[in-house]
Amino acid sequence: MNDNEQGLTLVDALVEIAKSDYPHEWARYCQLAPILEGKSGRSPEEDARTRLGRIGRYDSSLAWVSGGQELCEAQTIQEKLLDCFISAIRAGRCSLAGFNAALQPVSIPSDLIKAKAFRFNLSEMYVGDTRIVGVRVKLGLPAVQNEAPGRKPGQASPKDRASKAVLAILDNESERPRRGYGRMAALARMVQKTLPELPHKQNSIEKMIRMTVTEWENKNPDK
Repeated sequence: MNDNEQGLTLVDALVEIAKSDYPHEWARYCQLAPILEGKSGRSPEEDARTRLGRIGRYDSSLAWVSGGQELCEAQTIQEKLLDCFISAIRAGRCSLAGFNAALQPVSIPSDLIKAKAFRFNLSEMYVGDTRIVGVRVKLGLPAVQNEAPGRKPGQASPKDRASKAVLAILDNESERPRRGYGRMAALARMVQKTLPELPHKQNSIEKMIRMTVTEWENKNPDK
């Protein structure tokens, strides 16, 4: 019997979906994790798995990270991977089961699952006020290659369009907002004006462009 027949732990399932759907982001996360974890003696992927297990928990060991750029980038990738995991569950690509307080087996309806419900390091979660332990995930269908309803092959996703728009703004000295607090919000508002057809709210656009902006700032520290 293979691992998927028995069910994967929450961290293992999150990693498998990350590798499948966002291989480049996962590879980058494995580069960042050893920087943030310090000299742990673990492999880069083991460091990455350890950090994913702490999603949703405050980790005081992160405070020393110089400049906070690595931490910011890692958190952005974590949010993306977690959103992908939730989407995969709701799309029926995987199913979850575990045990309640009486150690009775229970299946977990996908429509009741929320991102903040997971305790990845313990492989447990909460559904409302009910604690589910020993959670196992069975993977099913692969990702469907159309990120938005009705999107045609080759058509840019909203995230790609927003990223392209924000890069054009950042490269334009006369339009680019000053570096500092509030820059991300200002850029998101400018993207909204550039792409009025996008139905997303400002905070959603900020999430879409965060990684692109962070990478651009890392390459252009004086701008």
